[in-house]
Amino acid sequence: MLLDRFAGPAEVVSELDGRVLAEARTSTGVDWLPAEVRLQAERHRARRVR
Repeated sequence: MLLDRFAGPAEVVSELDGRVLAEARTSTGVDWLPAEVRLQAERHRARRVR
């Protein structure tokens, strides 16, 4: 998962668990669904100060 430079990893993982994985657990009818997420920050160029 590639994060935008302004994204907070905690919020992204919370949203993933709260919405995406919860829906997957409901769809499959299981209480626990193993998942692994690898987060990577988006690279961006440094801004010049004038």
